[in-house]
Amino acid sequence: MRYRFVLFAVIFILIIAFLIYTESTLYNEDIKIGTSYWLGYGFLYYLQDAKILDKNFEVIEFNSTSEVLRAYRNRLINSLCLTTDEVLRNYTENDPYTILIVLSVSEGADLIIARKDIKEPSALKGKRIGLENTALGRYMFKRFLEINKFDERDFFLVYVEPHEHYKSFAEGDIDAVITYEPIASRIISALGGNIIFSSKQIPGEVYDFVLVRRDFLLKNKKKIKDMINHYFEIIDEFKISNSDMYDKYLSENYKISMEKLHDIFNFDKIKFFDKKENRELLLKGELEQKLRLIEKYFSLKEPVDYSKLIDIKILNELYRE
Repeated sequence: MRYRFVLFAVIFILIIAFLIYTESTLYNEDIKIGTSYWLGYGFLYYLQDAKILDKNFEVIEFNSTSEVLRAYRNRLINSLCLTTDEVLRNYTENDPYTILIVLSVSEGADLIIARKDIKEPSALKGKRIGLENTALGRYMFKRFLEINKFDERDFFLVYVEPHEHYKSFAEGDIDAVITYEPIASRIISALGGNIIFSSKQIPGEVYDFVLVRRDFLLKNKKKIKDMINHYFEIIDEFKISNSDMYDKYLSENYKISMEKLHDIFNFDKIKFFDKKENRELLLKGELEQKLRLIEKYFSLKEPVDYSKLIDIKILNELYRE
């Protein structure tokens, strides 16, 4: 009897110690954002490399969105960057996240590039289309089908990770690829090809977000608010006064020529949102309305709790001057 009491006491102490450790870890943990390789995340990397936030902030690049989500589920990161469709399809009440920043919208920077001899969508029928096996790749393909009134059975899908897009296209393993910047510019510059579909044809549908795990957010509001403020300072500088410095940084880090970079930005293929625009999108219901409309294109794993995904009360705190 006494042995059993001692055993229970030891187990109880271990549980309490574990809970205290977990709680303190959440308070002391750095912001760790997982991203895939996408030009729209470049200013987050600038924020990290400029060491503005000292040691409290880390951005980690993964080969694909699938790897980002895996790292998030395994709690290797507490924040992540996703597109509209990925946000909706991967939401779960077991481990909910909240949108922190609407980074950008793609209006021509996500594309389907076909071989040089394929000049129009109908010529792709019966051909192999390479895409990443994630929500965005499938979403772009689905919208391509709908707009052109095609059937999925008209094409052969080949799942290719983003870092293999160039190689697969170059070696002729695929006839077209669903890809994005800066990979798209590299393919067109070196190999040639025709753009037969892009996010310009579906304006206001492909947003990019920074999201954070809710339990981390609730215990680290000051740290996160600092990150948000510094990020928007960079965006303001880029838009208003000092774009050359940022263009040079993005060009070097993404191995894309200044000419191609200016082509992307000057034609608004990626539109970056500032703090004022984020307030409009997040705090006035505009984004929620857009997301609810886009939901119809998916079979969601479970209903999205928008009061948590777009938490107006917390976002008001974070965006208050």
